[in-house]
Amino acid sequence: MARFNCERAAAALVDAAYMGDKKAADKHGVTSRSIRNWRERLDGDPDFSAVFREKKLLSDQEWASELPSAIRSAIRFVRESAKESKLGDPKATAVIADALSILAEVAITREILDARLAGQNRPTSQEG
Repeated sequence: MARFNCERAAAALVDAAYMGDKKAADKHGVTSRSIRNWRERLDGDPDFSAVFREKKLLSDQEWASELPSAIRSAIRFVRESAKESKLGDPKATAVIADALSILAEVAITREILDARLAGQNRPTSQEG
């Protein structure tokens, strides 16, 4: 039986969080069952859990750092597409409206990620 490799298992679990168990298993040359076993091991192995949390945090920060550039590119694309589309074209109007909605959702998501990565929680309003 192969010896447990904490670093490899943690990296595979981080990838599984983003791409799913099957793709992560294929990438790391293991089975989906290994991914599930390692996920179960997180609760009972504090050292493994710490390595996983560290790798996950680094991965989240890397992803978050790419977000501003991707948002700028998307905005530029939507802007240029809007310029190129024919005014009054219902299909173009629907596509631009959908793109605008998605960009608004991305902006909100970015604010939430920024707050989480900064270790903050937004206050919730409580009524009555």
